[in-house]
Amino acid sequence: MALGEPVADARRQLEETVAEACDGDAWLRVHPVEVEWWGGQFEAGQLPADSDLVERVRAAHDLVGGGSLDVYGAPYGSDLRLLTGLGGIPSVQYGPGDAKLAHGPFESVPIDQVLITARTLVALIVDICGVA
Repeated sequence: MALGEPVADARRQLEETVAEACDGDAWLRVHPVEVEWWGGQFEAGQLPADSDLVERVRAAHDLVGGGSLDVYGAPYGSDLRLLTGLGGIPSVQYGPGDAKLAHGPFESVPIDQVLITARTLVALIVDICGVA
């Protein structure tokens, strides 16, 4: 699914492509593939192009000694899409641990990364909200 593409459109396009492939094959015309949708399907979350949030998170992370920070688009679902898509709230996913280990039997998060994340979020809050 492309950024900004509604889930219903992506589903329809895949179903139509599968149906066309079945129509083009003699055996599949008699035994067509059935597309079944199960599990979560999420619309993409996207940070507005003019947002400085990534730079601010990176600066806060650097300020607290977090080291290098990888920035990338992720192919998994999260509630970020609700903040960005429905709420219009610029959002990024940021946190400790390795996403490859998330929600699995060997999930773990190094405590030093939890502490860096907490310090980064405090620095980001101060940056965005200021201090009295």
